[in-house]
Amino acid sequence: MQKQIQAIQFLQKSRELKLHKRPEITDAIRHIALDFNALSSLQPQSYVSALIHAVSKMKIDDPIIWQSLASYVAQRHDQFDIRSLSTIVYALSLISQSKPIELNFDSLLAELELPIIMKLDTGSSDPQSIANTIWAYSKS
Repeated sequence: MQKQIQAIQFLQKSRELKLHKRPEITDAIRHIALDFNALSSLQPQSYVSALIHAVSKMKIDDPIIWQSLASYVAQRHDQFDIRSLSTIVYALSLISQSKPIELNFDSLLAELELPIIMKLDTGSSDPQSIANTIWAYSKS
């Protein structure tokens, strides 16, 4: 599964190839996003945040994919470190700008607010995590 996510990240970084616009890529991402057992088996869980970030940067706005990923994060947010959580909220805010009615994650962002603040309060955060979090919440 880690290799698949690394391949998706490669496709995202190779935007000029436009491979991510192919339906089979979206289908592969949907297959991964809907399989919570596979997502939870990823170690470390930062692979999940990397997947979420890559899919948002690819501008794949499939509601099924995003609702599944949001549900996964809502159920397991305590398993993510601050860097991963900040990447996730950044990606959710980014993708919700493309379809604000269909892809609205306000309730999830509100649910993650306290856990993120508590993790930021530990003092183990880095500037990128802080910036991602501030940007995400300023856009929601």
